Amino acid sequence: MIVCRSCGGHNEDAADFCGSCGEFLEWTGEKLAPPSTQPPAAQSPPVAQLPPVAPPPKPTEPQAAVKGFTPAVTSSTPAATSSRPALTESPQRPAEALVAPLPPDPDPGPPARPVPTPGPVARKPQPQEMRPQAPVRRRPTAPAVPSPPTRELQPDDLICGMCGEGNPPTRRFCSRCGDSLHTAAVVPTPPTPWWRKIFQLFEPKVHPAGARPKRRSGLLTARGLTAAMRRTLLLAALLAALLYAIFPAMRDLVHGLVLGGKDRVEALFGRQDVEVRPISTTATAALADHPADQATDLAKNTFWSAPDAAARPTLVVVFDHPTQLTRAIVHNGDGAGDFPALGRPHELHLVYFDGSGTVLGATDVTLKDTPNEQQVQLGEGDGATRVEIQVTSVHPAPSAPGLALSEIEFFERQ
Repeated sequence: MIVCRSCGGHNEDAADFCGSCGEFLEWTGEKLAPPSTQPPAAQSPPVAQLPPVAPPPKPTEPQAAVKGFTPAVTSSTPAATSSRPALTESPQRPAEALVAPLPPDPDPGPPARPVPTPGPVARKPQPQEMRPQAPVRRRPTAPAVPSPPTRELQPDDLICGMCGEGNPPTRRFCSRCGDSLHTAAVVPTPPTPWWRKIFQLFEPKVHPAGARPKRRSGLLTARGLTAAMRRTLLLAALLAALLYAIFPAMRDLVHGLVLGGKDRVEALFGRQDVEVRPISTTATAALADHPADQATDLAKNTFWSAPDAAARPTLVVVFDHPTQLTRAIVHNGDGAGDFPALGRPHELHLVYFDGSGTVLGATDVTLKDTPNEQQVQLGEGDGATRVEIQVTSVHPAPSAPGLALSEIEFFERQ
């Protein structure tokens, strides 16, 4: 960690310029040493110090009051009197004899600086006259290419426009070149994935400090009602998708609703159903005088008859093109006039196949025990070229085990 001595800002070890004031950290930065993990060394006891000894005072000599006069030293001993000569006055200089010379100053100090004498003031040289010169054409320089950043860019980082370095959003100056980050480009935040947005609907909304609204009941506001309705619809959709994936009956119900809505919409725009004739009709079981093709010959006085209804016979019809079957008209039983003599189909199971033999879907149809015309709705047959009609149950006849089906007509959406 590097601390700027100009502003006190903390910077990373790799930063060259302060992020707060932009100063060059080589001049104003101070690198903090990492904390030491070694125990502190034992300190030695302090050594007692003696007070300083003052130097002895210098002997002072009595100053004479008169220049040139030296007073005699009197002493009670004869030796002192005999060793010093008596004062005598000079006959040539009587005034100077009465004045004693002053002792020299022990610390005379620096000598006085001489006072300069005023003289002529020298004039400063004047700049030469600037003459117009021919303009100098500068050679064009190649634009500077920003260097790659030294750190991995994070969302909201500031990219320096001078050197291309990535800086945290809290910095105001680039950590590599010291340029201002006022106009630096900001690293965009990646978009939130769709699954994250779904979970955000259930997360509590966080308000910034100072802008939190008053606590009110969430169900009494329009926003609370909208949020509750949105969550209810989301839970209903998830539950319906789970039921659709688990239960086949739910899938059939959804398909019927979708196809019914599709048919109603197409009817509004003028699309009509037209009759489609199969190119061949066969059966797994049929009497010789009542073959399977008599069930699709458009004649009401003929019928297809199977000898044993308990064997669940199957009628197979084939079309020459992919069809979009929507409904069928069924005439049940013996169309020749003896209706209760043979059994009649009660429940039919229709399976649709495309040209490659792939199963497209299936439909269950229930027929009434009447010789009148019956219309049944078909679904899951878009693109079908072959339909297998299996008789799963019959209205039995008291005297014969067989069954009869007079006519079945198919219609497709044009």
